[in-house]
Amino acid sequence: IDAARAAHALLVPGDVVAAADMSTRLNVSPAFTFGRSITGPDTPSRVFAFAGIAKPPHFFTELERAGWKLMGRRSFRDHHQYSAAEIGALARDARDAGAEALVTTSKDIVRLSSTHLAAAEGMPVIEVPLHISIEPGFRLWMRDRLSKVRAA
Repeated sequence: IDAARAAHALLVPGDVVAAADMSTRLNVSPAFTFGRSITGPDTPSRVFAFAGIAKPPHFFTELERAGWKLMGRRSFRDHHQYSAAEIGALARDARDAGAEALVTTSKDIVRLSSTHLAAAEGMPVIEVPLHISIEPGFRLWMRDRLSKVRAA
């Protein structure tokens, strides 16, 4: 909360709390809302999800909302460095659960090498990107702030 109070503006998830309420509570103005979305599956849709991000349950919930059928899920700590053995175990768990593929975040997929993917033994590993949309007023506010900094 101290970091938010020191901020020049807030970005607040629109589905969590109204920006005005958060802005008032923390005495920070302005506040802008943003939304998150995940693209639904083409194929396969029965998947086993894994994530090493700050709040994996949010990712899993977004997957389900987008139409992915989660046959299983596994959370890792934020910034987890995967081993090939872990990916192999995830692939086995996915097969046992009836999943057709593993899915993970863009943040996690970049930590997987060809060795990791080979350990999945033919189980596809699919990146599911998170799309962020910030209310249009933020862009105008940011442009104004940058103009003032450049002029100084």
